[in-house]
Amino acid sequence: MTPEGSTRVDTAFTGTTSSFARTAGRKVAAAAAARQQVLLTDIGCNPAVAGEGDSPREPVAWPPAGRRLCSGIVAAVLDWSHNTYYHRLLLRHLPRHCQRVLDVGCGDGTFAARLAEHSAQVDAVDRSALMIEQVRRRAPDNVDCILADVLTDPLPAKDYDAILSICALHHMPLQDALPVFAAALRPGGVLAVVALPRMDLRHEWPVELVAAVAHRLLGVVFLANGLLRGSRPFAKEHHTRTGMPVVMNPPLTTRAVASQAAAVLPGARVRRLLFWRYLLIWEKPILHDGSPATPPPWGAGKERATRGKRR
Repeated sequence: MTPEGSTRVDTAFTGTTSSFARTAGRKVAAAAAARQQVLLTDIGCNPAVAGEGDSPREPVAWPPAGRRLCSGIVAAVLDWSHNTYYHRLLLRHLPRHCQRVLDVGCGDGTFAARLAEHSAQVDAVDRSALMIEQVRRRAPDNVDCILADVLTDPLPAKDYDAILSICALHHMPLQDALPVFAAALRPGGVLAVVALPRMDLRHEWPVELVAAVAHRLLGVVFLANGLLRGSRPFAKEHHTRTGMPVVMNPPLTTRAVASQAAAVLPGARVRRLLFWRYLLIWEKPILHDGSPATPPPWGAGKERATRGKRR
């Protein structure tokens, strides 16, 4: 039986061994190196093609700096935004007939604008003044832009139909943030979060392997679609241009998030997503007398579980 709050990985690989993992890793590395060389040749970074009737020429050896530059250009062209890709996943978890929702860490307001199509009012909160200014320039009239820190400043409401967040939860202590969100939801309200987990190759190497390959394949598909139709829905802007903060080494793995979330929010579901994100879903329960359930203090759930095991 799977314990409450445990993770599950979206992957078709089961029953593999560590020996297969090492072999697969070597093969993928070799394939990636070969694919990179093909790409470099195709874009002219290593011309070695002789003209018709000419004698074969020796390949031109480009310096390592040139190869890295060309490889970086190819990677940038094929790159795309995982955050934007998962907008639709979060929107599917919205309750019907939303009156008021909260977007935590709204960033440049792209997701808040999409939320505004599904809710009468959207409170877009961010602690960056630069981000709030960007939201005000693009947000529709039913989006209220709020400069605040959700851990230290009072939230605008305590009866949200849903609280959503895209890639912001790993910027704050999980055990501090979850009770704040739970208290701001109405009974039956939904907390839906997509955030960045710490790499956990010991438990998640299959999904990491698939993600590395699928990311480039989808990059080619999205690039071709953009060239043919003139639009790239998941286009990625560099953080130095958007001003959004970046965390390259988040503190918690997916399993650690699931463990902490289960202790604070009983019934929370956490699972690893393919493209380097995790999804956390929790619905605030309604007690039989109509009063909302209050999440226990951080650590209380773990203490009760420990007492149960001792018995």
